[in-house]
Amino acid sequence: MTRTIVKRTALYRLFGANGQLLYIGIAYDPESRWAQHSSDKPWWPLVARRDVEWHPDRRLAEDAERAAIWAEAPLYNAAGSQGSLLATHFPTGGLIGHAEARLRISDLLNGTQFRGEHAEITRHGKAAGYLVPPDWYVTAAAAVNEVADLRAEVERLRPQGGEGRRPAARWEGVAPARPAIEPPVELGLSPAVAALDEDQVRLLAGQAEVQHQDWGREIRRELRGTDPRWIRYAIVEAAAQAGYVDVPGQANEE
Repeated sequence: MTRTIVKRTALYRLFGANGQLLYIGIAYDPESRWAQHSSDKPWWPLVARRDVEWHPDRRLAEDAERAAIWAEAPLYNAAGSQGSLLATHFPTGGLIGHAEARLRISDLLNGTQFRGEHAEITRHGKAAGYLVPPDWYVTAAAAVNEVADLRAEVERLRPQGGEGRRPAARWEGVAPARPAIEPPVELGLSPAVAALDEDQVRLLAGQAEVQHQDWGREIRRELRGTDPRWIRYAIVEAAAQAGYVDVPGQANEE
């Protein structure tokens, strides 16, 4: 008759520095299991605290482990958890050191992509970079380009004649210039692009220049002196032809 050896078993919990529960497991020898984790778990450097509770045998420890994983949703337990590998309450925004950011890049990207969070990555206590959602970046790029357009427009309207001469106000003696309703013919805009409103054009132009900033700057140089509004339309037209952006209604023209 084979005799079953009953051996007490540890249920352990591993926590991060901020108190987040990272992992729950069982082992006869927790120290040996942790040494194994340190060599094969990429998240191991995040562990800051280890809690252990002992059970009389492995069966009881396994029952307690299943219940704990289900109830507590540890971050890196894939099996038996009602949460995912990335718990939604795991903090990924705010300040984070560059060493931890390297270990948690997937967590951070999930935060920016799915929860609209941003993270400031620091090195030696100073800001080293920012990780932001894609739409933040597109909006910021569009804003930067709009500022560049405004500066170009100021330069275009700046009167010639040297310093100290007071430029005549545009409304002195002349009717204010009204922007053209139709785009300049030389831009060769397709009907779909010409039909876009300025908000749509600003967004699409920002998306295009995010992907190819040098290309966008070249178009601006070629069209220097043109109304900045129409420069954005020209950028969208070129980007649409190159396949960088999708213009509503363009497919119907083909």
